[in-house]
Amino acid sequence: MTVRVLDPVFLLHGKIRNAVDIDQGQPEKPRQDVKHVAMLSLCVAHFLEDVRAQVPDEAKRKETLANYIRAASALKHNYSGRQFEARYPGVIRWHELIPRSIQQMAFDREIQIRLRQLTGISQSHGISI
Repeated sequence: MTVRVLDPVFLLHGKIRNAVDIDQGQPEKPRQDVKHVAMLSLCVAHFLEDVRAQVPDEAKRKETLANYIRAASALKHNYSGRQFEARYPGVIRWHELIPRSIQQMAFDREIQIRLRQLTGISQSHGISI
């Protein structure tokens, strides 16, 4: 029997949306969405490392990880991600979401750009003296 559940990346999307769209400061209805975002952001890197280690086919592994990188990058740059970061700066350590072992994989240019956007690492062009 196969049981499908949301993975940490998509749970993070939902919790960020909740934190932005639902008032977090109502004492009569306390919300924990911001705390959940903090916890999930720690889980994402471990989840992605598990995906990297457990998907045996290299092409499928790269495709799956590339899709997660696209999702994380889109989240950082969409309305909810920007609003969350503005309201709760530093809760998500975007540069730590993707493990170094995955960042160092040989992805196509699009994914490399998305990784740089997530990690804040810029690519040097030309030479500097």
